[in-house]
Amino acid sequence: MNIRFIIAVSLGAAACSASAARYTESRPHELVGSWVLRRADGTWGDTATWQQDGRMLGSTNHPFPADARWAIRSAEGGERSMCVSGGGQANCQPFVVRADTLIWGRGADADLFRRVVPR
Repeated sequence: MNIRFIIAVSLGAAACSASAARYTESRPHELVGSWVLRRADGTWGDTATWQQDGRMLGSTNHPFPADARWAIRSAEGGERSMCVSGGGQANCQPFVVRADTLIWGRGADADLFRRVVPR
């Protein structure tokens, strides 16, 4: 698969390792729905649908593993991370939502997603 999102999941297993800090997991309603990934060339593609029960669905040409899941982890200190897992891998990254854009990660390597508005 050529989706940066799935690559990030595959490469970032260590980022989601269990720590001594306690956290809670949630799936905020405002993140449920379809999001499209901004590609390296600046175009938009590779739609992901995040369901309320935590399942993640990819697009026809870019499916996710059947066990793909998402959740927001909130640490006791207030830091929040979006965690995705599937295919035996997991990755947690800080995130922020600005208007209709989700920024997952930090700096130049952050993935940008735009909300897909149903027609």
